Amino acid sequence: MRDITVQINSWNIDSIKPEVLEKTREDQHFLRGWLGALGGQQMPDIIVVGLQEVVDLESKKMTAKSLWKNTTSKSKPKGKAGSKPAADISKRYGLWRSALEKALSRGMTFSTAYRAVECQNMVGLFICVFARDDIYRSVREVDMSHVKTGMGGLHGNKGGIGIRFVFEDTSFCFVNAHLAAGESVRNNMARIEHCAAIVKSLSFKRPMPEYQSLAANELVGQHLPGQNNSRQTVSPTADLANLTLDAYVDGGDGQRFLDHA
Repeated sequence: MRDITVQINSWNIDSIKPEVLEKTREDQHFLRGWLGALGGQQMPDIIVVGLQEVVDLESKKMTAKSLWKNTTSKSKPKGKAGSKPAADISKRYGLWRSALEKALSRGMTFSTAYRAVECQNMVGLFICVFARDDIYRSVREVDMSHVKTGMGGLHGNKGGIGIRFVFEDTSFCFVNAHLAAGESVRNNMARIEHCAAIVKSLSFKRPMPEYQSLAANELVGQHLPGQNNSRQTVSPTADLANLTLDAYVDGGDGQRFLDHA
């Protein structure tokens, strides 16, 4: 067992584009300074970047377009090719991903490079997880989930995106959320309800058990990573379908948010 460093950066960007950070010398250094907040000598193992309001949520044209479309980045916009609002939304996320990848390339913010593990978006939310180049291949079981809480769960202008993965023998889950605004008691209750909905509803694919693809006789004498760095021997009669990593909390299987707490 060893300690690792995780850096989490969160920023409500109020729908600005990365090109805004190219206007002055101070602006050009801002993004690298923000990502290198721990100092250039301390290189985090994992960097998580969460952006809110990547698109203008006050724009009726933009939000109406995104209301009924599938809002994850893996889906293609429906409708006619060349639909400008949808294309603008997709392009905005691409610009920010490129800006982050450039800032985290070798020699820009840190002496080493970082590689994107996963990037996902939902209306105005955008989350990217980066792993340092030398540990990138140790990250596995990557999956994402999103929960809409705007307009009673119909609209993704409010809600959260989660990215789940396992690094070595420990699971992680990071959530970027945009909650109800305002400071009244009613607004506070709405935020609490939104948080509860996100925690309850985030659902990930069941991870494939490690070594499941191996034949049972190949598992004799082999060991699976166990909780608190303990280890368990697998017998030839082990039910491979039920083998799971002990990387998760309280016997969880990695499908729910609290399996990673």
